Amino acid sequence: MNGAPLSEVLDVIVRTVEGQSASCVLGSLLLVSDDGKHLVHGAAPNLPLEYNESISGMPIGQSRGSCGTAAFTRQTVVVSDTQSDPLWSDFKQLAATHGLRSCWSMPIFSPQRVVLGTFALYHPVVAVPTERDCEIVELLGHTAALVIERDLHARHRATAEAALRDASDPAKSDAAEARTRDEANEVQFKQLIENLPELAWTARPDGFIDFYNRRWYDYTGTTFDQMQGWGWTKVHDPGTLGAVNERWLSCIATGQPFEMEFPLRGADGVFRWFLTRAQPLRDANDKIVRWFGSNTNIDERRRHEVFKETFLAILGHDLRNPLSTILTTSRVLMMRPDTPVEIRKKLERVTSSGVCMERMIEQLLDLARTRLAGSVHSFAATGTRLETTLPRSTDA
Repeated sequence: MNGAPLSEVLDVIVRTVEGQSASCVLGSLLLVSDDGKHLVHGAAPNLPLEYNESISGMPIGQSRGSCGTAAFTRQTVVVSDTQSDPLWSDFKQLAATHGLRSCWSMPIFSPQRVVLGTFALYHPVVAVPTERDCEIVELLGHTAALVIERDLHARHRATAEAALRDASDPAKSDAAEARTRDEANEVQFKQLIENLPELAWTARPDGFIDFYNRRWYDYTGTTFDQMQGWGWTKVHDPGTLGAVNERWLSCIATGQPFEMEFPLRGADGVFRWFLTRAQPLRDANDKIVRWFGSNTNIDERRRHEVFKETFLAILGHDLRNPLSTILTTSRVLMMRPDTPVEIRKKLERVTSSGVCMERMIEQLLDLARTRLAGSVHSFAATGTRLETTLPRSTDA
């Protein structure tokens, strides 16, 4: 494929935002119509087709959902609950039918501050945008604005050229126009990838990688001559390369999206973990014309998972096993008939404290499994205080 049409580029932008969001979101990009009074479909690859068709062509105005209102007010509009917010009064049944409970929308501006369209994120539950959502949409919103404006310029130029076209040679003029349009689209597509915050690349239908963005070269310290085609294998861990290659070849053969976690070697020689995704981009006949891939650094998350596993191992083994020995010994001594009464009382207190300690360890394990995220949360979060869990010892 010589160039990527606007719809394909916008589709990649929306998928990128969805993939980079920290929450479960569905993206939508609407464009201002030629008359400047309506919003029409641009890209929403994962929203229901029926929903996209229903909102395409909606008037721009106050109380016209999140997108219509954002385009009208020229401000970001956040609706945490589509079923109760008055901005969605005309669309709440449509949103409910498709499980879209919250939606926030940001207007997309040209450099001259002309509204070109809107970028929206939908959630299946009541929610507000996260800081990560705001950052990624703002970044890619600027990219979308550049792509949309260049497409508008290309269309205006094509219209002007058509008006001046030599009627005696229409075939030659049409071919030149198509080449110009394809070249402009290809430039737009590569500029989009260059502006992504992640490592990104494109591949031909057969998997031959023909383009990497600057972030890839910055991280790996390589050149295009070293990486093109199947050169990417040079920066893979030999221990995982076989599985990665097998999965990639399978996706190329079946046309299924690729997703896998594996380490990549940086320019400093250190391997770091990345989440890699690749989506097939198809033409109107559903034929794959290109693959678009991205690599997201998840090394910090992986290190945290190792820490979590180590922490759980300490709780589950290094604390619980010695405690089990203490409890067993105490119970055996309490059962002996020759154990003095005074000693028996102390052993009962040891056993009681040990049982409470066992319960506390189980609570800590449950807490760690469900809430460990960046740091170990206070045990007080369970509503249990240590000083009330363990009986006080009144004598040695």
